[in-house]
Amino acid sequence: MTNGQRDKHYKRFRTTLLDLKGLITSTDTQTIIVAPKTNGKKPNQLKRKVNAKTTTIKRKKKD
Repeated sequence: MTNGQRDKHYKRFRTTLLDLKGLITSTDTQTIIVAPKTNGKKPNQLKRKVNAKTTTIKRKKKD
């Protein structure tokens, strides 16, 4: 391959990488890394579901 063909092929390869989901580009756009799929969670770690807020019925006192 000539240098021009190599550059063209590399640029095309880099543009297809940018379209894929799950990749993060650095702020200076020089480095592309694979994003973690766990988002910082341990295996089998689940977010606690919020319980429904309930009100209790107050009992009347017997006198």
